[in-house]
Order: sequence, then structure tokens, then C-alpha cells
Amino acid sequence: MRPIRLLTVAVIASVMLGCGEPQKYTDGKDTVDSFGDGTWTIAKTGGGPDNPRKLHLYSRETQEHLSDDLASWKRSHDWVYALDASGEYIILNYRTSESGKYRRVEDAPPEHQLTLRSLRR
Repeated sequence: MRPIRLLTVAVIASVMLGCGEPQKYTDGKDTVDSFGDGTWTIAKTGGGPDNPRKLHLYSRETQEHLSDDLASWKRSHDWVYALDASGEYIILNYRTSESGKYRRVEDAPPEHQLTLRSLRR
């Protein structure tokens, strides 16, 4: 009976530790947050007196930049909701790379508007 308990505990522990998504890209020192397999990331640049610190939302795979100056962001399930410093709202599904940019919350799909409203300027 004891070996079965030990085996059960080992299986549960390995399942819990292996629940994370495998990383295709590793995070570096400038990575603030990454999503899914690490393809989409938020990274910081700058920080000097003549180069203010900025946060960038981009794909490591395609080098597509959705924002070069993020003000805030929030993750919910497979989605990243972001507000650019210019006031543009961004919605990204990081699993499919589907994205959209909107000048006003009301222009975004209705199912995303509540989360976009929660972003702080």
C-alpha cells in the first residue's frame, strides 16, 4: 500500500510541475513579461538621461511591434490587453497572434471592452 501512495504523490507532483507551457523563447534581463511560449513579450529599453525608459510589446518570432511605449497592460486567459502611451488600446491573443488596435474602447469588440476600461492611463 505504501508504494502506491508514494507513486501517487510522485505522479501528482510531476503533473503540477509540468503544467506550464514549454518556452520557445527564454526571457532576458530586459523582459518584463512574456506570454504563452514566450513568442510575445513586453521588454524595457532605455533608461538613460537622454533616453527615457519605454516598454515594448512585440513578437520575438516576427519582430512585429504592437507598441513601442506601453502605459499599462493586463493578461486574461489567452488575451493581453494593453494601453499605449499615445492612448491607443491594443488587444492581442498571444496563442493565435490575432491583434487589434483601437482609438476608443467603444471601437473594440464588445466582449473586450470591460477589460480595456480597467486599464489605467
